[in-house]
Amino acid sequence: MIHVVGVTPEASTLKEAFGGLKPKETIHVGKKELQWSYERLNTATTGDLDYVAIGCPHCSLEEFRHIAALLRGRKVHSKIILFVAISTIKYDLAKRMGLVKVIEDCGGVVVKGMCPGASIFGRFGKDLGVSAVATNSSKNAHYIGAHSGGYVKTRFGSLERCIEAAIAGKWEN
Repeated sequence: MIHVVGVTPEASTLKEAFGGLKPKETIHVGKKELQWSYERLNTATTGDLDYVAIGCPHCSLEEFRHIAALLRGRKVHSKIILFVAISTIKYDLAKRMGLVKVIEDCGGVVVKGMCPGASIFGRFGKDLGVSAVATNSSKNAHYIGAHSGGYVKTRFGSLERCIEAAIAGKWEN
């Protein structure tokens, strides 16, 4: 678990994050560590993709709205399946707002109450013929690779970059 002081709601201060206690361990993260992590999450060596998986954890309503705005008037490439996961409650709200229809009309698949990546591609990727997945979730990228034994390769990047890959049909370097 990570608390980012000033970002995580229950960690507005260092004192609040630790409940007045001292941390057992302090880990310093700099550019070198971030680059190392980024490289571990980007295991694909080409721009070829089969899927783009967004929503691990589930998309917030604001993120879902942003995805719909990025897709509006565009089409997901015919060789790509764009999975967007959202919780059941947020799905119902997004559907009433017309956002689900926008994503589906563009060729995206909206799933509710499930993880679109690690649970499917990590465990069944080889059997499904999936060799590369793009995601904006470091958690998803990690578990897809780990659960597939490294068979399914990943591309990790921003939400915008993942949507552009879904439209283009490949990950642009």
